[in-house]
Amino acid sequence: MSVSMLSMLERGVAAPSIGTLVSVSAALGMHMSDLFDTPGSGRSPVRRLADQVEVNTAEGVVRRLVHNDPNHGLEMVVNEYEPGTSSSSAPTHHVGTELGILISGTLAIELDGVEHILKPGDGITYRSSTPHRFENRGKTKARAVWINLDA
Repeated sequence: MSVSMLSMLERGVAAPSIGTLVSVSAALGMHMSDLFDTPGSGRSPVRRLADQVEVNTAEGVVRRLVHNDPNHGLEMVVNEYEPGTSSSSAPTHHVGTELGILISGTLAIELDGVEHILKPGDGITYRSSTPHRFENRGKTKARAVWINLDA
């Protein structure tokens, strides 16, 4: 990532993709969710929808942080992809493990050059160090619940 892109992110001039957020958080040695202020963290086991941080990581792509537990190296998010959108233009990778379940729509997941098509109810898990990318090629919004682990 260029210095000018990092500067634009800091100033709020550019919207980061998931790949960019992964790069920044990995360089800082933290979870992507640590980059955002999360109201109510640690006070209650319940995180109300109104307190969940939403980030538009690309046009038509929303990542909503439901829970973050830095003590256990875990975060849970809901990712939504409008038709024709993707997580990034190229596969990304980082440390950890990911587990996901598709709630609605269809989602093409590329893992190290191999494509997997998820339909509602399908689950997937992989090492985050495997280059990966998500794309909604369907005609409706794709919604998935994702768990990210440090290990």
